[in-house]
Amino acid sequence: MPTTYRALPILKIDGQTAPDDILENILQIIVEESLHRPSLFTLVIRNDYQSGVTQDDPWQRQKQFHIGQKLSIGFTPSLQETEEEAQDEDQTELIQGEITALETQFSEQTQAPIIIKGYDVSHRLHRGLHNRSFQNMTDSDVVAKIAEEVQIELGQIDPSGEPHDYLFQENQTNMAFLRSRAARIGFELFVHDHKLHFRRPQANGDPLKLTWLKEVRSFHVRVTSTEQVQSVEVRGWDYTSKTPIVAIAQREQVLTETDQETIGSETSSLFEGM
Repeated sequence: MPTTYRALPILKIDGQTAPDDILENILQIIVEESLHRPSLFTLVIRNDYQSGVTQDDPWQRQKQFHIGQKLSIGFTPSLQETEEEAQDEDQTELIQGEITALETQFSEQTQAPIIIKGYDVSHRLHRGLHNRSFQNMTDSDVVAKIAEEVQIELGQIDPSGEPHDYLFQENQTNMAFLRSRAARIGFELFVHDHKLHFRRPQANGDPLKLTWLKEVRSFHVRVTSTEQVQSVEVRGWDYTSKTPIVAIAQREQVLTETDQETIGSETSSLFEGM
C-alpha cells in the first residue's frame, strides 16, 4: 500500500487549538495575501445533517464560531508518514485574523456546510469614511492616534519629523488616509503579527533566490520595448522667481539585471528610421 504524506492544518480559535471534531471536518481552507488589501481567509466546515444520527442538529456549530473571534491558520509541512511524526515538525502560521462573516449553505442534500470568512486586523482601518482634522501632530502621532481608536496594537513606529500645523482627512478611510501620508514622506505602512508598523524603508537583506521546478512550478517572463525612452524631462514652476524648473534624466536606473544585451533607453533607438 503506498504511503501518503500530507500537510496537517493548524487552527486556533481565540488562542486555543480547535477541537478535533472541527479539524476532522475541515473541507477547505483558503488564505489570500495582498500588498494593498487586508489578508483574508475562508474556512469551510462540514456540517452533516441526518435525522436519527449522532449530532443531527444542523445548528451544532452555532456556539463554536461567532463574528469577532480571532483565528490563527497554518500548516505543518509534513514529510512524515504518521500524524505523531508530523506534529514534531516546524509549524508555519499563514494568517492571524478576525471572523467578519458567517455563512451556511442549505440544499436538498443532507449537509449544510459552515463558511467562515475574515481578515487580518488591518480590516478595521478600512471601515467607514471620516472627515476630521489633526493639528500640531506628526504623521507618527496621527498613526498612533488612529491605531488607538480602532484598537490595533502598535509595532515599529519611526519618528516622522516635525509636527504639521494642520492635516485634514477628507472623506477617506483610515487606511487610505494613512497610506497617503506614508507615501508623501516615503514611509512604509503595514500590519504584521496583529501590529501596525509605520517606518522608514528597510533593506531586505540578501535577495530571494528561486529555482524553476524546485521552489517555483511555473512563471512567465516578458521583455518589451514598449514605453522605453532615451530621456525624461520633468517641469515645474518657481512661483517666487517666476521661472520654470526643469530637470532632464538622460540615463535610466537599472533595477533588474537580465541576460539581454539591450535594456531600457537603448531599445528606444532600435526602430528609428523604420
